[in-house]
Amino acid sequence: MTWGEHVSDEEYGAAVEEVRAAIGRGDVYQVNVVGHASAPYLGDPVAALHRLGVYLRIRDSGGRYVQTVKSAKSKTELLERLEWEREIPNGNLDLDGLGDTALGPLLTPAIRASLRPVFETRVARHICRVEHDDAEVEIAIDRGEIATGTQTSPISEVELELKRSEKRALFRLAHAVSETVPFRLEVKTKAERGYELLQDRLYQAEKAADIDIPSELETGEAFRAIAQNCL
Repeated sequence: MTWGEHVSDEEYGAAVEEVRAAIGRGDVYQVNVVGHASAPYLGDPVAALHRLGVYLRIRDSGGRYVQTVKSAKSKTELLERLEWEREIPNGNLDLDGLGDTALGPLLTPAIRASLRPVFETRVARHICRVEHDDAEVEIAIDRGEIATGTQTSPISEVELELKRSEKRALFRLAHAVSETVPFRLEVKTKAERGYELLQDRLYQAEKAADIDIPSELETGEAFRAIAQNCL
């Protein structure tokens, strides 16, 4: 998908300076400066790409274009994802540069010919970093919508990304926040929800999928895989 920034870096910097000046004058004590962005997802809505959990986007950040492929780490690991990024000139899709990504082996001639924007996410994002239990966590607050051209679905979410320390610290922070704000856990990405909206499956009930449990897997790891598959 191509993320399009609604303000330039210069405009954003000017807004920050204006806020600092207002705080200095005593007009306000706190102001959040947020950025608005939109991005279409590329893909074939009926092909195996979505079923395999592989997604492609192009982000425009102040004239710098980054092409990203994302995929699930495994069928049993829903909270960790693999990611490949590559800077591309002029925002033009570079399929030849995807050979070492999860998308590379799937790029048959038919898939190449069918790739096109199929839905778009438009969000206003506010980002901050916090220290909690010796962990560094990036908190992104997103408000916006997913749009397919004929349907839309609202986005109102808080995304926690662990930057340093162990996973358990991330869950402790999420638990602490949920005691104040009525959050619920969401393991699906915006891309997955976009495809569900595209296929009119956004609010359908889902059953746990079949998973392979290797015989050498420890009991605790097997239970973890089964539990995550039921989320």
